[in-house]
Formats: sequence, C-alpha cells, structure tokens
Amino acid sequence: MTPILTIISICSGILLAPLAFLAVTTGYCMKTPWLTGMLTLGVLGDYSICSEIHATMVPELLSIVGIAHVISTVELLYKKYSGMSGLLRVLLGIYRILAWILAVVVTLTTMIHILLLP
Repeated sequence: MTPILTIISICSGILLAPLAFLAVTTGYCMKTPWLTGMLTLGVLGDYSICSEIHATMVPELLSIVGIAHVISTVELLYKKYSGMSGLLRVLLGIYRILAWILAVVVTLTTMIHILLLP
C-alpha cells in the first residue's frame, strides 16, 4: 500500500503546482488583465477567459487533487513515523483525524457544488 500512496502523493503534488499557478494567475488576470496578459504573452489576457478558468474549472480540480495529496501524504507520514514515540503517535493521530475530517468536508462541499449548483 505504501508504494501506491507514494505515487499518489507525488503525482498529486506535481499536479498541484500548475493548478495553483493557474488559480493565482487567473485571479490576477481578473483584477488586472493587462499585466497578466503581458506576463503570459496574451494567453490569459482576456477577462472572460480568466473568469471562466478561475471560477469554474480551477476550484474543483484543486479540491480533488488537494484531497488526494493531503490524504496520501498524511497516511504516509503516519505509517512512517507513528512507531517512533508515543507523543509523536498521538500528534500524528490528531493530524490524521483532522485531515480526514477536512477531506470529507471539502469532498462534500465540492460534490454539492458540482452536482447541485451548476
């Protein structure tokens, strides 16, 4: 199970970087289209393109990929370090529970947004 978690963690981490860049760039593009248009060589210089990407495509992708990354990483950390000491096991257990609770909340929010609020 650890190799699969490692692959998921690495792949989702690699996907998060360009998605975060896209979210930030399109957010700035909506605010100052001329600057982002200049920085991206005109690819993201139109307000309608930026708002479409920023508001409809990026949030769901970031949520789904982020959940996969957080859960796989927290499980890897727990498997690797939980046997070191009692205090570390407790702290990792708290972190693991909180990560799973937040993952469920974000998953439900994303699913509601995708399915019920088109």
